[in-house]
Amino acid sequence: MGIWSAKDADFVCIEPWHGITDSVQTTGKLEEKEGILSIGADDTFTAAWTVMTW
Repeated sequence: MGIWSAKDADFVCIEPWHGITDSVQTTGKLEEKEGILSIGADDTFTAAWTVMTW
């Protein structure tokens, strides 16, 4: 999950993210990113994301 807001904005964004952060050894090349999920043009990917409140 990512939580962010633009400077001086009157909103906060809560985004569902899928993946992991880069390591310190990253090359910066997307195709070499650890944990990257790549699907074909005609393929689909489905994931679920739930926010629980108490």
